[in-house]
Amino acid sequence: MIKRLLLIYLLWSCFTISVKATGQVGEIIIIGHDTLSMLSCPIEADSLISEEVQKQIRTFLSDEHFSTGCYRRYIGYWQLENNTLYLEKIRVYPDRHEGEQTFLKIDSIFGRYKEKESRITASWFSGELKVVSGKCVSYIHDGFLRDYEHERIYKIERGKVISQAFYENSLQKARITKEEALQFIIQQFNKDLFPELKDIKIGCLFSLIPQKDGKIDSLIIHHITFGKEDISSERQQLFIQELRSCFDLIPEWDVITIHGKIQPTLSRWFIPL
Repeated sequence: MIKRLLLIYLLWSCFTISVKATGQVGEIIIIGHDTLSMLSCPIEADSLISEEVQKQIRTFLSDEHFSTGCYRRYIGYWQLENNTLYLEKIRVYPDRHEGEQTFLKIDSIFGRYKEKESRITASWFSGELKVVSGKCVSYIHDGFLRDYEHERIYKIERGKVISQAFYENSLQKARITKEEALQFIIQQFNKDLFPELKDIKIGCLFSLIPQKDGKIDSLIIHHITFGKEDISSERQQLFIQELRSCFDLIPEWDVITIHGKIQPTLSRWFIPL
């Protein structure tokens, strides 16, 4: 999990050099009597279908007209019924005019997927659907990298549900925020040990795994930058040791539990000395 977080961080850092990564709005799905958010895009599983959808969208919106919160420029509306995934409609997003919703003519794109009762079965799609509800407990400002209290994972094969799983996720908030924890560490850090770093802002990339009670279970410091200063490896290790001792003074940290497992959190802090 930590390696995955690091990869996401590195990709995000590279990507944001030219384009600002943002969280994406989900699809809409009806299951029974519930209207829920779906953090999956079955249309994007087929490049030919996706291109046909984009061609029709371009008849309503220019290529320059898009929302950074929805780069695909549409929201699909779906229904899961009798273990079958149906596409109901596709809304162009953002709206061309405020309060005026536009929907694509999907029959011309998905005609070959229609059943006898004229419903469009997503038989082109095989993969997982992530359906969520409740409060957001974990968020990364990119794509669908977020988790909610209530989560359903449906495994789909050619539009049919072959298995499903339900999860309860949680966020146990610490008594102090990350910002307050950072300020506390800055105050407690013994700057007198490092006179050569005076007025230098130190960059620190770390991942932290808490215990159930919020106390630190493990802390991994992946990378530290000392500006333009040339610091010996011994001095670097002393700095890390002092930094770790300050982390240990924090009484508790947020505890994020996803699929029954406590998750590591990856953070980048800047520490002025």
